[in-house]
Amino acid sequence: MAIRQFLWLFLFPTFSSSLSAISETTTISENDSTGELRQIKLNIARLESKLEEITRNLNEKGLHIEEQDKLIEHMSHKIQLLQSTVLGLKSDERIKALEEEVHLLWAASRKNNFDIHVLESKAQDAEERLELVASKAQKVVAQFHFFVMS
Repeated sequence: MAIRQFLWLFLFPTFSSSLSAISETTTISENDSTGELRQIKLNIARLESKLEEITRNLNEKGLHIEEQDKLIEHMSHKIQLLQSTVLGLKSDERIKALEEEVHLLWAASRKNNFDIHVLESKAQDAEERLELVASKAQKVVAQFHFFVMS
C-alpha cells in the first residue's frame, strides 16, 4: 500500500505532464505528434524501468528486514534457553559440591599460610643462632690465632 502511495506521489507529476503533453499534441501537426509520441513512450519506458528498479529495491529491503526479524527471533529464543539453563544450574547439586570444595580449599590455604609463617619464623631464629655461633667461632679462631702467634 505504501509503495503505491509512493509511486502515485512520485509518478503523478510526470504522468500529468505527459497527459498535458498528449493533449497539446492534437493541435500540432502529425509529424510533430509522432516525434512527441515517441518521446512520451520513451519517458513511459524510462519511468516503468525506474518503477521496476524501485520495486526490486523495496522487495530486497523487505526480504532483508524479514531475515533480520527471523534472526532476532532466533537469538531471543537462544537467550531464553540460556537463561533457563543458568537458572537450572543454580539449583544443581553440583554447584553445592563445588562450593563445599572451595571452602575446603580456602581452609587448606589458610593452614598452609600459617605453616609458612611458622617455618619463616623458625628459619629466622635458626639464622640468628647461626650468626651467633659464627660470631663465637670467629672469636675462638681469633683467640686461637692470637695464642698461636704469641
